Amino acid sequence: MNKIQKPHYIFQGILSVVSIYILLKIYEYLNTLEHCPCFMEENDSKYGADILFMKFYQFLEIFSLLIFIVLMFFIKFNNKKGGSRNMLKLMFILSLSIMLFISGYMSYNVLSFYSNLKNDCECANKWQKYFIYVEGITNSIYFLRLAYLFIFIIMLSVFNFFK
Repeated sequence: MNKIQKPHYIFQGILSVVSIYILLKIYEYLNTLEHCPCFMEENDSKYGADILFMKFYQFLEIFSLLIFIVLMFFIKFNNKKGGSRNMLKLMFILSLSIMLFISGYMSYNVLSFYSNLKNDCECANKWQKYFIYVEGITNSIYFLRLAYLFIFIIMLSVFNFFK
């Protein structure tokens, strides 16, 4: 590692540790929400937020960040050539579909969370809710990008089929 890259890795490491701390605090906040009577009273409706899924999403975020840290610090990539293009296409479509569902459902849950949160609910009005709102906004943008990409791939496939 040369001298130019070292500060970059240190900065990325510090940001990763801060991100993991924030994500763990959000996960802890979602755990406390399950025992918050004023929030659960509003959230038990038909359009309530799925707190269990939101906790699962936080776990996915933490897990993906840990994988990023491992890849960034410990693994050197080898550029290998070859492999099955059809399998790659299938994996791409499958992962795109899964990410489309996860980001769309998380966006919906954050919207439900926002609409069910009362201003006078002491146990739910903490700083972590703002990070959940940011996650909802970024997931909405990500969902729209993935949806447009998915539609574009379908359009290309249909046009290539009739070619």
